[in-house]
Amino acid sequence: IEAQKYPLATARLEIYLSAHPTDARGLFDRGYVEDAQGHTDAAEGWYRKAVAADPKQFEARSALGLLLAAKGNPRGNAEAIEQLQAASQLEPNPSNPTAKAQADRALARLLHKSDPTGARDALVEALVAGRIRAALDVTDPEPLPAGHPLWTAPNCLITPHVGGATPEFIFRAFRFAAVQVQRYIAGEKLENVVTDAGY
Repeated sequence: IEAQKYPLATARLEIYLSAHPTDARGLFDRGYVEDAQGHTDAAEGWYRKAVAADPKQFEARSALGLLLAAKGNPRGNAEAIEQLQAASQLEPNPSNPTAKAQADRALARLLHKSDPTGARDALVEALVAGRIRAALDVTDPEPLPAGHPLWTAPNCLITPHVGGATPEFIFRAFRFAAVQVQRYIAGEKLENVVTDAGY
């Protein structure tokens, strides 16, 4: 899987899963292989099997939630929220703070669209639990009223919507844009790409 030899990984996982059909990690890996190839419907099925085999597996719940969020339909978003909320209460194995933060960000985006108060509460809960840190330059509402829970949340830095205004900003922005154009021309992966699914 790490070498991205997905047909070989598929064949090996099929053999393994024929002998271990309820192995949650094997089922998740099978879904990951499908997901990595853009076969989202097949990936969804494997992720669902992994969740059924082990409801406490962070990876399967997170992957299923992210996949459903990427589809962007209301029914899928409701289930994505459910899966990502469950994932937010679990730990990756092995530890993976990046994956945990990705799931938390996707959940926050979904909640913000459907339930802004729930999104705020989820953000504060993640900050208090120490799962994430936040630097907020833009808030809703802005400015934050006195007594708003974000004022006292640990691991949270709030700036008055001026966070990007530094003497170096314009120089960094032009350097970054130049590198991105070079990457695009070379057919390389762009940096800092963000989608509604939290990727």
